[in-house]
Amino acid sequence: MAFRNKPSPFDCIIFDLDDTLYPSNTGIGAAVKKNIDLFLMEKCGFSQSKASTLRVELFKSHGSTLAGLRALGYDITAEEYHGFVHGRLPYELIKPDIQLRNLLRSINQRKIVCPFSNLNLVNLKLLLFLVYIFNFWDYFCYC
Repeated sequence: MAFRNKPSPFDCIIFDLDDTLYPSNTGIGAAVKKNIDLFLMEKCGFSQSKASTLRVELFKSHGSTLAGLRALGYDITAEEYHGFVHGRLPYELIKPDIQLRNLLRSINQRKIVCPFSNLNLVNLKLLLFLVYIFNFWDYFCYC
């Protein structure tokens, strides 16, 4: 395995979070969808059947449900939306991943985590703590 001794041409590695740094089968993705549907019902007044359909339509047409709601004229702050959607996720379903921790420890480059899910910084750090890899990051960013 001679490639292991060669220096990397990269000075940093950027990691996504969702279904990348924790397994996709945790149920977090399904819980996000459920919470978005609840937001659409409780905060915007849509029926349950309309909420599920609208969530998908807005994501496809605007890149996110929040962007779609804003395009439709809803005055919703990112903090309100993300607090509702991400603030009640079942984070206890995410367990420490020693294998991932050891892999990250073996990477010499700077490590940046950037959740492309629009997760806020507080919940990002909580997730990384739960996966037992909080201390490996040189930089946190969120989109």
